[in-house]
Amino acid sequence: MRITRRIAALLTAGVATMALAACQSGADPSSSAADDAVEATTSEAPRDGYTALTAADFVERSTAAQADMSTMRYKATLSGPAAEAQGLTGAAMEGAVVTGETAADTAMQMTMEVEGATFDMMLVGGDFYMNMGPITQDMYLHVTGEDASRAELEAMMEQLEQANISGQTKAMDGAVSEVTELGTETINGVETHHYAVTVDLSKAKDLESLGIDKAAAKEMGTMEFEYFLDAEDIPHRVVTTIPDAGQDLVATMDITDQGEPIEITAPPADQIIDPADMGM
Repeated sequence: MRITRRIAALLTAGVATMALAACQSGADPSSSAADDAVEATTSEAPRDGYTALTAADFVERSTAAQADMSTMRYKATLSGPAAEAQGLTGAAMEGAVVTGETAADTAMQMTMEVEGATFDMMLVGGDFYMNMGPITQDMYLHVTGEDASRAELEAMMEQLEQANISGQTKAMDGAVSEVTELGTETINGVETHHYAVTVDLSKAKDLESLGIDKAAAKEMGTMEFEYFLDAEDIPHRVVTTIPDAGQDLVATMDITDQGEPIEITAPPADQIIDPADMGM
């Protein structure tokens, strides 16, 4: 099976942001559908007993808070010039991540709706499953380690793995140059502290986890992120801007069920289609 570039873009465009998380460059976060969950902005003053994060402790505190976050659910929307150019404006994604010690016990799932089409992709037990609607006869294509399309799917899954917010935050270690608290907002019923975070890309040790390459990092210089963290420093919203051919792709991701039990299972046999049945 060969996955077209367009399909690959549909499946990975916003996931590349789920790391990725949070930057706002030339776009208004209020334009995102996910912002419907914002109930109010209160004040810039921290609550009693709360100490705001700084550039010196942002990575340490936020990664420590996420240490036990081996599971999470997320919902994301795309916006920005790059999304508009690719016909992805308003594309919605949701899914779940269960991070294990090995590939065999790590599971990920993502459903994406764009232009009236629904795509579902998952990783379970080291194997990929993809339902691309009419393209796969509304069934799941099963891709194992021996299949020819494995490399293409692994490349896409690397983007999906950026849904691991902890990995993104760790990639900022030693590169955070400025952290500004912008006030408090209630996200999905949880009061959070809104932070703008500036990362010096010349000091970032893991650009891939930030969703950019060396050439883009050199051109950009810095990258701006926004995090919405609760009183325990756990993220509930991350918004990211990723440069794409000179244009910005902005993803807004809401995070829920951090650390809660989540089960992701492979599709049943009667929902799996053989590539030969598709003429491949």
